[in-house]
Amino acid sequence: MPRAPPMIRTLLPPRPRSIFSPEKNRRTPAIPVSVSQFRQPDEIPIPPCSNRRSVRTFAYSTRQYAFHFVSLPSRACQTFISCIANETTTNGETTMERPSTPLPLDGITVIDFSRLLPGPWCTQFLSDLGAKVIKVEQAGIGDMSRYNAPRQGNSSVYFELVNGGKRSIELDLSTDDGQKIAHRLIGGADVVVESFRPGVTGKLGISYEAAKETKPDIVYCSITGFGQEGPLAHISGHDLAIQSVAGHMPLGKLDGHTQQVPGFQAADYAGASTACSAVLAALIRRDRTGDGAYIDLAMYDSLFSMCNIAMTGAIGAALPNDPGDRLEAWGANPRYAVYETKDGKAVAVALLESRLWQAFCAAIGRPDLADPNERPDARHSTHGDLREKYRVAIEDYCAARTRDEIVEFMNSHGVPICPVLSPEEALDSANVTARGLIDVHASGQSRIVHMVNPLASSGLARATRTDAPSLGGDTETVLADLGYEAEEIAGLRSKGVLGPSKETNA
Repeated sequence: MPRAPPMIRTLLPPRPRSIFSPEKNRRTPAIPVSVSQFRQPDEIPIPPCSNRRSVRTFAYSTRQYAFHFVSLPSRACQTFISCIANETTTNGETTMERPSTPLPLDGITVIDFSRLLPGPWCTQFLSDLGAKVIKVEQAGIGDMSRYNAPRQGNSSVYFELVNGGKRSIELDLSTDDGQKIAHRLIGGADVVVESFRPGVTGKLGISYEAAKETKPDIVYCSITGFGQEGPLAHISGHDLAIQSVAGHMPLGKLDGHTQQVPGFQAADYAGASTACSAVLAALIRRDRTGDGAYIDLAMYDSLFSMCNIAMTGAIGAALPNDPGDRLEAWGANPRYAVYETKDGKAVAVALLESRLWQAFCAAIGRPDLADPNERPDARHSTHGDLREKYRVAIEDYCAARTRDEIVEFMNSHGVPICPVLSPEEALDSANVTARGLIDVHASGQSRIVHMVNPLASSGLARATRTDAPSLGGDTETVLADLGYEAEEIAGLRSKGVLGPSKETNA
């Protein structure tokens, strides 16, 4: 192996203000680099998506060399590396492409019968990890989230954010032909994910029992709101309904105010993320034992298990000798709360530790509020008699200043007070840009936005994914892969098994 060249210092251009700057509206092409230029450069050309203002130093090589960063690279640097890590030559120009490193689920096929949010998010995550995902949709209608506002081009933003990286096939599962196709899909798959109401898969001929006959080692995940059995199994699995009976919603409720709808779909994502873990665990076990698995994945069970800290008070109350003290992390602790600022915005105050509270008190000129001998158990308390004194001091300070003024000043003093951002502000924030959490690219006359998988920076997930499929846009290709001839496909479509021709799909 040839000797690696010396370290090269590369100055990256200034970071754009946000991911939506013009420089970010396209994917980064491979960079033409001659081999001689690459081996002994003064500066390496940087793609237009680079977004770090710092200097990066790295050792590099051609073909068999691996890139090694001296310090943790930004995703922009990783994007750069992905352009130039292996050399190929076209028309006399040498370009470098990233060596192919297998993703964790390369070679795994997932058949996705799910709709809306939990199942599609789960299967998109599996696709990000390398799995091939075939989304089976109701003929002529498809996943109802396709019709959610707002839209980007011909696609729903909602649908696009949870169905990237998949292929779509339309199928009327109420027909014998549709069920036969479904079983041919299952026969070549490793995983099935579905989100029908309990009992529906049996009527459609794609139950776990039927799937197991087709593929004995199939990993089959059924996602429902409240499970296949139980007193609430008949209730539709809407996020709000599940959150309402999980026990955590009243904790942050203010006295005299009506309970608000949560701003985050906690039940949907609890179910989706637990489903991912369950599928991965089942695949590992299958590799060891050869056994498939049936996963009865209830969104309620998933969320309830994550409410363990929220349940500490209730568990304490059930003890024979309840001491009466409670952990407080839901607004009654004045040092762990949200405060309104002079400009009508808000900041989040998270000063649980005594050292942080002392730093805040020193910064606002109120050292009298700090107790250097504060006990550790005061951290998650209401602070008793001091509660109102603390709250008034923080409220008065925040009410006299704007949100951004407070955040800038406190950050300069090492005090972690953060702004409460709107969705628009968060999307446009410098941190989202620097961490590479959004992928924006052109698609026809529109721009498509994807949230980047957080595991992409570790090389465990794709950094970019293909756009969500059009309804049934891959039907012919998928059926051809299953061995169907063109005449058979035309016959199935004429009978309505595959929905209308794809040119007329929504």
